[in-house]
Amino acid sequence: RIFYTKNWKYIIKYDEAIHLFYHDSSFEYVEKHGFKHNHVILNTCEKKLFSEIKSDVKNRNREIQEKYCLFNPYYVYIANFCVSKDQQRAIDAFYRADIQDIDLVLIGTEKNSYCDSLIRKVELLRKKNSNHGKVHILFDIDRDDTIYILKESYACIMSSMNEYFPITIIEAMAAGKPYISTNVGVVACLPGGNIVHNTKELVYWLEFYAKNKKYVNDMGKVAFDYAKSNLLLEDKVEQLELILKQLFVN
Repeated sequence: RIFYTKNWKYIIKYDEAIHLFYHDSSFEYVEKHGFKHNHVILNTCEKKLFSEIKSDVKNRNREIQEKYCLFNPYYVYIANFCVSKDQQRAIDAFYRADIQDIDLVLIGTEKNSYCDSLIRKVELLRKKNSNHGKVHILFDIDRDDTIYILKESYACIMSSMNEYFPITIIEAMAAGKPYISTNVGVVACLPGGNIVHNTKELVYWLEFYAKNKKYVNDMGKVAFDYAKSNLLLEDKVEQLELILKQLFVN
């Protein structure tokens, strides 16, 4: 709000405004103050996330399993290792949940001090919970491996403190995976997942998903159908091109 108020005299001079979501702070502010030419294009992600794993690629399953020791079903959380992404909460909730046969995979871009703290935390909790599912902390891994791990996951979780339209959730939806997420940004408006407001609720949904595979599969289909209908990259490009064409014509 402060940004829009301070810069409104410049914003009002633009011909069109593009927003990522309906009725978010930017959309509501400019519309309320008389700016009528608003367009919403939503977010998007890589096209290959929408495709099924082909039979020849499925032969990599054993290779991926052995490379990263992923022999059980697993929840996955893909995000940079940092305080704001709050992987610590995900770990806390996972070890508090009554889960034995599902693991948790955390994937980040690179190892850093926060990642080191997570590793130490997992080592401590693992000693106290020897019969619990395992936590795998992965970094500096190939992008194609990351996509494959996401597509083969049981479900996606996100415990971030601050987001707007997180790619973590968009990629999971495109891969046909349901999500369990903190109530950040516009995530609560996206179908195919469940919102949590605290660690206790995260524990509940981790346990619920673990015990209800049909529900997980059904929610994954809802997520994928929405993503395929609304979040394809080529559709976003076409939307932008149409807006530009109309602008030049007018």
